[in-house]
Amino acid sequence: MIFTQPHWSASHGPLRGARQSVAGLLSAYSGILFVDHPVIGLAYLGATFWFPNVGLAGLIGAVTGMSIGLALRLPHAMSGVNVYSSLLVGLSLGAYYVLSLRLALLIVLSAALTVLLAVVLRDVLWRLGRLPALSLPFVVVALTTALAAGTYGGLTPYYPPSQLPPPLLLDWLDSFFASLGSTFFTPHPLVGALLFAGILLRSRYLAFLCLAGFASGQLVFTILAVAPVPGLLEWTGFNFALTAMALGGIFTVPSVATFLFALCGAAASAVVTGALSQLLLIYSLPVMALPFLLTTLTLLAALRLRVSLSPPTLLLERPGLPEQNFERARLGRARLGELDSVPLLPPFLGEWQIYQGFDGEHTHRDQWRYALDFHRVEDGQSALGDGSALEQYRCFGLPVLSPAYGLVVSVEDALPDNAPGDLDLRNNWGNYVLILIDSGLYVLLAHLKQFSINVKEGERVTPGTSVGRCGSSGRSPQPHLHLQVQHSARLGGPTVPFHLVSSIVRPQGMQPAFRLVARLTEGDSVQRAEENRRLSSCLHLPVGRTLKYRVTEDDGSSRERTLRVEASLAGEFRLVAESGASAAFEHVNGTLGFYDRAGPADAFLDLWLLALGLTPLSTLARVWQDAPPARLFPFSLWARLALNLIHPLGAGLSSRYERAWSDAAGAWTQHGVHDFASWPIADSAKTWAVLTAERCCMEVGMEHARGSVRAQLLAIGQIADRGIPAWEDALPIAEPASDIGEDK
Repeated sequence: MIFTQPHWSASHGPLRGARQSVAGLLSAYSGILFVDHPVIGLAYLGATFWFPNVGLAGLIGAVTGMSIGLALRLPHAMSGVNVYSSLLVGLSLGAYYVLSLRLALLIVLSAALTVLLAVVLRDVLWRLGRLPALSLPFVVVALTTALAAGTYGGLTPYYPPSQLPPPLLLDWLDSFFASLGSTFFTPHPLVGALLFAGILLRSRYLAFLCLAGFASGQLVFTILAVAPVPGLLEWTGFNFALTAMALGGIFTVPSVATFLFALCGAAASAVVTGALSQLLLIYSLPVMALPFLLTTLTLLAALRLRVSLSPPTLLLERPGLPEQNFERARLGRARLGELDSVPLLPPFLGEWQIYQGFDGEHTHRDQWRYALDFHRVEDGQSALGDGSALEQYRCFGLPVLSPAYGLVVSVEDALPDNAPGDLDLRNNWGNYVLILIDSGLYVLLAHLKQFSINVKEGERVTPGTSVGRCGSSGRSPQPHLHLQVQHSARLGGPTVPFHLVSSIVRPQGMQPAFRLVARLTEGDSVQRAEENRRLSSCLHLPVGRTLKYRVTEDDGSSRERTLRVEASLAGEFRLVAESGASAAFEHVNGTLGFYDRAGPADAFLDLWLLALGLTPLSTLARVWQDAPPARLFPFSLWARLALNLIHPLGAGLSSRYERAWSDAAGAWTQHGVHDFASWPIADSAKTWAVLTAERCCMEVGMEHARGSVRAQLLAIGQIADRGIPAWEDALPIAEPASDIGEDK
C-alpha cells in the first residue's frame, strides 16, 4: 500500500487540515490496492456500500483510525498510511456481524488498537529488515478479534444477500472480479469490476499484474486442490493478485525478470493459501490477507539479502506505481549507468590516464577483469627524467580519495614501495584500503604509498575523503592506483562492473567532454568535474525560494507563472508550480538533476525541466547528454496517444546540451536539442536557458514545429517562515538577444 507524502507549505489552517484529512481517508481506500488517489478512493468507498452493513462498518473503522492518529499526533496522521488497516478491520467485522452498538464499540476499539500497532510494526519491520508493514497490523488485530468474538454473545452473525448476479462475461472473469471484491470483504463481481477499473485508470501495468497474478495463483490452486472448498477461491484469490502487484511493480522495477518473479510469488501464495485455509479452519478463522503477507514479506526479505545489482531490483525505500518505478530506473540508467554497474567518483584530483582498463592484457583477467589502473601522464610520459626514482613519477605521493560513501573494513599500510620495475609478488595488492559501500559491495584502492594511509578500520568515509597517497607497493612496476569493486571482503575477491560519474573525459586524440556516466578504456584521461561556485550559485534553490516568470507565446499572449521550492516529508526538495505539478531535484556530485515529475499537466514546468533538467555545475562541462522523460515533450495529441499506446511504461528523449559563457552578457547560455524517434513518432525541439550568478535562471525558452515560448524572470522571492521574513526582488526585463534561441 503506497501513499503520497504531503509537501511543505507556508499556508496552514483548519480548512486545509480538514481537506487533508478527507483526502487521507479516501487515500486509505485506494491504497489497499496500491492506487493512491482520493477520487478513486471515493469510488472504492461507494463500492463497499454494495453491502451497506460492510460499508458502514468500514467507514467507522476508517474514521476512528484517522481520529486516533490526529488526536495522538502520530506520524503521517493526515495520510492514509495509518488508516487503511483500521479500515480493513472495520470491513472485516462488518462482513461477519450485523452492525449494532456493540459491534460499533468493538470496531472503534479494534481500529484504535490497529492504528497503534501499525505505527509500531512499521517502525520495527523497517528497523529490522527495511520491510513494509503492508496490512500486517490489520491481520493481527482481525484474527485476534475473530478469536475473541466467539465469547461475545451479543453479536449477531451477518449473512449478505445470497442471490448472485447474472454472469458478466466469463466464469473466470466473474471469479476474478468477485475475488478482487473480497479485498474489501465484498465478494461481488460488479464491485470487483469497479475496483479493477480504478487500478486500470491509475496504472495499466498494475492492472495487468493483477490479472496475471490471479491467473498464476488460480492455476496452481486448481491443480493442487482436487476438491477445493466451495467459494474459497472467491474469498482468498485476491492474495495471488496482490502478491503479483507488490512483487512485480510496486516494490520493484518492472522487467521481464521481475514479472516472472511476481508470477512465481503468486503461485507460492496459492500454496500458502491452501495450507493456511486448512490450519485456520480448525479455529473457524478466515485466511484474509495472510498468504499475501507471508509470501510478499518473505520474498522481499530474501531479495534484500542479495549482494547483487541485477534484476529484480528492489525499491523498498520508495515504492511507487510501476510506471513511476520504470521511469526512475530508466532515467537512473541514463544518468548513472546500468543497475548492475556501480557508480563511483574518480578517486583523485586532477587529470589521470587509464594505465590498464577492463579486460586489460596484464592482470585484469578472469574474475579480476573489472578493474582500472590510473597514473598521471604529461606529453605521453608518466615520469620526469629517466624514471629511475619513484619521486620522478607524476602520480607518486598524490592524494587518493574515497570514490563513494562507505565504511573502511580493512587496511594495509606497512608494505614498502617497489623500486621502478620491481614487483612484490607475495603481496599483490600492496598497501590498500577496502571500503564497504552502502550497496553492500566493496571498493578496493590498492598499491598505495607506505605509511600514507590516514583512515582506520571502522571509520566512515564520504566521496572525496582522503584515504592515502598513490604509491608503488605490491605488484606494481611503476606508481599507479588500482581501483576495483568486488562482492566480498576477501582481499582480491571476484570483481563486478563499475563506472565513473560526473567526470570530464578526454579520449586519446579528442576534446574533453562531460560524462555523467563514464565507461573508460585504456588511454582515456579523466578528472572530476569540479563544481564552480559562481555557476552553482545560479541554480541554488533553497526551501521557500520563489521564481516569478512572464511566459510569452509566439502569438504575443503572455501570463505570469511562479515556481516555488518545497521540501517533502520524504526528505526531497521539489520545484512546484501553482497547478500542483512538481518535480524533485538533487544537487549531488557537482550536478543539479531533476526527476520524478508528478502532478497535473503543466507546459511551463515541463519547459523548465527540459531546459535545465540535468545541469553540471562545472565550467569544464560544455557538452553533455541526457534522456529526460518523453512526457515532458510538447507532443501533438495524436502523438501523445500513440506514445502511451506503444510505450505504456514510458520512454525517454535523446537530449544534447551545450553551454557557453558570454563576457558581453555576463551570463551562461545553455542550449538543448531534444529528439524523439520511435515509429510512428518523430519530433524535435530546441530549448535554451540564460544563467547569471546573481539572478538565477533569467530566461528559458523553447522552439518546436508547433510554435515557440519564452519565459523571462520577473522576480525572485522567499516565502516567510518562522524567523525568516518574506521578500521579493523585482527585476528589470531586458530585451532578449537576437540569437538567444539559435544553436551555437
